Amino acid sequence: MKTSLLALAVWLLLFQPGRTFWTSQLRKNCYNGNYHISVLMMNNSAYNEPLENLEKAVNDGLVIVRERLSEAGLNVTVNATFMYSDGLIHKSGDCRSSTCEGLDLLREITREHNMGCVLMGPSCTYSTFQMYLDTQLSYPMISAGSFGLSCDYKETLTRVLPPARKLMYFLVDFWKVNDAPFKTFSWNSSYVYKNGSEPEDCFWYLNALEASVSYFSEMLSFKDVLRRSEQFQEILIGRNRKSNVIVMCGTPESFYSVKADIKVAEDTVVILVDLFSNHYFENDTVAPEYMDNVLVLTLPPQNPPSNTSFSRQFSQGRNDFSLAYLEGTLLFGHMLKIFLENKENITTTKFARAFRNLTFQGFSGPVTLDDSGDIDNIMCLLYVSLDTRKYEILMKYDTHENKTIPVVTNPNFIWKDHRLPNDVPGLGPQILMIAVFTLAGIVVLLLLIALLVLRKYRRDNELRQKKWSHIPSENIFPLETNETSQISLKIDDDKRRDTIQRLRQCKYDKKKVILKDLKHSDGNFTEKQKIELNKLLQSDYYNLTKFYGTVKLDTRIFGVIEYCERGSLREVLNDTISYPDGTFMDWEFKISVLYDIAKGMSYLHSNLWTAPEHLRQANISQKGDVYSFGIIAQEIILRKETFYTLSCRDQNEKIFRVENSEGIKPFRPDLFLETVDEKELEVYLLVKNCWEEDPEKRPDFKKIESTLAKIFGASSRTGSKATQRNPVSKDQEKEKRKEKEETEEEEEEEEEKEEKEEEEEEEEEEEEGEGEGEEEEDTYCSCRGPKFGSDNPHHEAYNEFNSPSKGLFHDQKNESYMDTLIRRLQLYSRNLEHLVEERTQLYKAERDRADRLNFMLLPRLVVKSLKEKGIVEPELYEEVTIYFSDIVGFTTICKYSTPMEVVDMLNDLYKSFDQIVDHHDVYKVETIGDAYVVASGLPMRNGNRHAVDISKMALDILSFIGTFELEHLPGLPVWIRIGVHSGPCAAGVVGIKMPRYCLFGDTVNTASRMESTGLPLRIHMSSSTIAILKRTDCQFLYEVRGETYLKGRGTETTYWLTGMKDQEYNLPTPPTVENQQRLQAEFSDMIVSSLQKREASGVKSRRPTRVASYKKGSLEYLQLNNSDHENTYF
Repeated sequence: MKTSLLALAVWLLLFQPGRTFWTSQLRKNCYNGNYHISVLMMNNSAYNEPLENLEKAVNDGLVIVRERLSEAGLNVTVNATFMYSDGLIHKSGDCRSSTCEGLDLLREITREHNMGCVLMGPSCTYSTFQMYLDTQLSYPMISAGSFGLSCDYKETLTRVLPPARKLMYFLVDFWKVNDAPFKTFSWNSSYVYKNGSEPEDCFWYLNALEASVSYFSEMLSFKDVLRRSEQFQEILIGRNRKSNVIVMCGTPESFYSVKADIKVAEDTVVILVDLFSNHYFENDTVAPEYMDNVLVLTLPPQNPPSNTSFSRQFSQGRNDFSLAYLEGTLLFGHMLKIFLENKENITTTKFARAFRNLTFQGFSGPVTLDDSGDIDNIMCLLYVSLDTRKYEILMKYDTHENKTIPVVTNPNFIWKDHRLPNDVPGLGPQILMIAVFTLAGIVVLLLLIALLVLRKYRRDNELRQKKWSHIPSENIFPLETNETSQISLKIDDDKRRDTIQRLRQCKYDKKKVILKDLKHSDGNFTEKQKIELNKLLQSDYYNLTKFYGTVKLDTRIFGVIEYCERGSLREVLNDTISYPDGTFMDWEFKISVLYDIAKGMSYLHSNLWTAPEHLRQANISQKGDVYSFGIIAQEIILRKETFYTLSCRDQNEKIFRVENSEGIKPFRPDLFLETVDEKELEVYLLVKNCWEEDPEKRPDFKKIESTLAKIFGASSRTGSKATQRNPVSKDQEKEKRKEKEETEEEEEEEEEKEEKEEEEEEEEEEEEGEGEGEEEEDTYCSCRGPKFGSDNPHHEAYNEFNSPSKGLFHDQKNESYMDTLIRRLQLYSRNLEHLVEERTQLYKAERDRADRLNFMLLPRLVVKSLKEKGIVEPELYEEVTIYFSDIVGFTTICKYSTPMEVVDMLNDLYKSFDQIVDHHDVYKVETIGDAYVVASGLPMRNGNRHAVDISKMALDILSFIGTFELEHLPGLPVWIRIGVHSGPCAAGVVGIKMPRYCLFGDTVNTASRMESTGLPLRIHMSSSTIAILKRTDCQFLYEVRGETYLKGRGTETTYWLTGMKDQEYNLPTPPTVENQQRLQAEFSDMIVSSLQKREASGVKSRRPTRVASYKKGSLEYLQLNNSDHENTYF
């Protein structure tokens, strides 16, 4: 709790003032006809372009923007502010050290109040990513660069040069092409050459291809990264290579410098990525011979107009970075024009997120941005023509349509038969391929026939043996009392739910099991079902719950399943008390859960445990399980509901949108990539790959399993490096070693023996399970499921992740099993202390809340007596004052009102009465219909103050009535009669169920008679009450009414209380009538008039429903909050 408050305070202190400051700058530089662009001029060696040229490009763009705004009739001022890094402390020399420089420039803009409508630049990925985190959701950022994957899918970032993601999409599309005249093979392998000294754009392009979880890597069966020129030369020669395709980034000169004088093998294809060079299209360009085996990927030249100074600079030599700055300026002008024409506010977040999914008029033609704010281009793949020695276009790729377009059908390049070679070395002619496929088809057909014969034979054999999976009911035993007892930290456990859970826990074969009700079975299994159940018995793996069979108890059929102490995955995710995010539900635990699920599914898929619907329907495959794994992974990472999205909460709508997403962007759950760090990004990208709409793009579980293992290992090595920064002294190490030497030797010997024996048993079991799975066709039953999060030291996932070679998030290589056990016990101990403390606070809060509820129902002294003694003794009070009031004409009002309107009227009226009562030393006894009863002088005696307090309260209530109006009968006044009497009274609690504190005696009846014989808007008081008021120092004003007949008491002199000396009360004027008949007639006329007003104004009567009153606001009665989690057990 303290940590949360501290974090909130820091956030308010650091970010809220800054946010107000940003807004003030926006209103200064982006408001009321004055609009500025903030341009960051970072000088680094990544881009060989003078800053003066970039400034000229922006100024030329501003000239065009002003002309277009003027033509549209918008008279505004548009300028640019250029911020240089000359005076900064952190001044970088290249992009890979530009993070601090970018932040310093951002602070400089803030200090000098130069923040404009748009932040343009920088071009470096590192600085752009960090600056986006500081300005996200506030400002649009336009970058001429920032190619890396870490800048993808940023809501306010727009990139006007092709990012690495577009390059990956082209390569994957080109690799898949197999129907073009010049490419008849699909490629599935590649080498990537990356030596680390590439330019900025090449560095991020190759970095995306290298990433293990990238789209390019997922689609290839083989990929290797070459980091030295010697390796590159060996592949060119053809020594022991596994692919004929090599991807590199650079210029023809850089390719030649790496190739040297090596002769390239004729079946080698080099893809040279050189997007920002235009000399390939010049007429005088002659391709050298060493480029014969190279396909160049580049952007086509642009033809800008020649009416600006930038056009003259462009004609002298193409520079895409300068042109990108100009295009970014035109993009800002386009959006500014749209918002000004629509009269929308520029300073809103809507403007910051509007720079996407649009087309605007650029410098040399229309420019298109996709829904992520990245530019779409036409990429050209060039080859060297042997006839002309020129670079010719082989094919084009439209990044907007994600489609490749062949340009030539019979290119005259170096490869044989005018076709690109296969990516796999050593394949023979096409006729040999046909023969191989034909022979393979025959073999597969024979295997299928043999499999069908074997399947029929084994089924008949199993039917003859009749070894069904049914368990006799006498073999199922109930658990002992000590086995069912559980320690609960929950205050209000649902006992009925606990009883049902214990009834489903039984013991079978000396093991604790769970009985799962098979609702769709009556026990008469078919032969196919029996065989399927037997196959479930044969499946035995660490990460799968064990199925023991079925049992019939009474008239119901149950499945007997292995008991998992942690419960289901959903229960673990919901239990934030036992599994808090900071300790037990950390990334180590989450990745362990994902890894266990992947291991279990990998076992099922590898052993042909294929679901029958997967065999019957062609559009269902094992990749469907991969998609389901991705959904579960998002559920584990976020600890939210299944398929959690902010934009849609209805389950049926989610299913509909997922099912009908063909032709549009697929609907997927939320996964917030912007807020994760670099260590977690790989896991997020892996999950998103599992959601791909095309099943072929999804990884299989073997790939998922290996990727999670690599991620876990990399994270653990990072933790080891962090811990090495604080090394332990040698003396401390010696002391620790001496303490452990005595015990570790014996324990290690015993553990090694046990591990060897168990490993041998496990290997035998796995061999048996795999052999049986390969010999017969198996089916995957829905009641099976992966187990997760095992703490068993011999568990396979535990050993793999916790071995000294792999390391852990929390420790280094030197941690032994005993150290791990001690660390986990310390975590459990601290968490248990936290739980006990938290539950203690909850108990105290519930106790105080129960006391407050009791004090609202009974007097405080009565509640204390009930709690201490269990009984309340009745008591006689010599003198108290009792107040009665009711509503005049209540029966008539009810006649013209609905029941709900009557309830709301009384509720509004008596709530106000209760507030008045709280300001006086009185006790509200009860409300009976429209009657309101209050007493003073009990249960706490207060001398003569009881008459004074009741009188003041009656005057306050009468003053309030003068201002009260009925909501459903407008204009109708509310008249009440008030009667007050003083005398002796007895009081006590009556009854056991719903006890009430009741008053008894003639004083109660007399007070009621005083009210019933009174008049509207009058306080009718008896002579005994007036006598008590005269004995006090308070000077009340009253009038003598005269002789009044009281039933049961005869004729007595009564009084009207009219006020109090030296204190003004805004009392309403009583109605001036002489008899009861005229009073009733006058009140009836008022009701008729009010009904006519309601009909004229269109006020409708209240519908008789309780739901409407709840929706209005908070409930009128004290509500006890239920816990979010039904049970929390250890």
